[in-house]
Amino acid sequence: MNSSTGEIKADGLRLSLYKCGETIYKKTRHPTTYGVYSEIETDDALYRFNLNNEIVFIQGRTPQWPSSREWLKRSCGNDWIYYSAGGYRGSYETFGQDRLREPINFKIPSPYNEIYKATGEYYLPTLPYISNAILGSDASTRTEVQGLISAWYEKLKSALEPLTGLPPSFADFVTGVSAELTGETGRKGATTVSYSRRPPFGPAPPVHAMS
Repeated sequence: MNSSTGEIKADGLRLSLYKCGETIYKKTRHPTTYGVYSEIETDDALYRFNLNNEIVFIQGRTPQWPSSREWLKRSCGNDWIYYSAGGYRGSYETFGQDRLREPINFKIPSPYNEIYKATGEYYLPTLPYISNAILGSDASTRTEVQGLISAWYEKLKSALEPLTGLPPSFADFVTGVSAELTGETGRKGATTVSYSRRPPFGPAPPVHAMS
């Protein structure tokens, strides 16, 4: 066990507790995580949880995953939103031939991706509905991404079931995650699971009256 990071490896999994992300907003050229969170990593996926032990992010870990910079994020409405960094074939193809009259060819330093060149933002959210597709090509329709969206619940549950003999804090975490999986209700097909009992990011902070 690495006590400085709260991390252990057990039965082929990596479990990390209470990792600390950024505490203030930053606009960066790479994925940024905020606040305190925990993780479970398997051979094929990285699952990230809030302090309620509820899953909020997933990233594929297989070679078929589109990009190590891209994640699935679970919304408050229980939809999985894929955040694309773009640049698979260029702005023209990323947005679709019917959206841009010609490719964007001006030069920008390499850390800036195609999405940034076209929109000024570093990521493009792609929704899981054809009717709500924002722009052109949609990485969320790829087989590897759809596989995680449809099977994350079963994959995570089966990965946790064999775990025994963990240190108390990790055992509590696994128990909490398992309880959330068991208690989640209102599944809409195989793609989403509704949150149970609490909002996905915990209770709202108290509001203090102005004196």
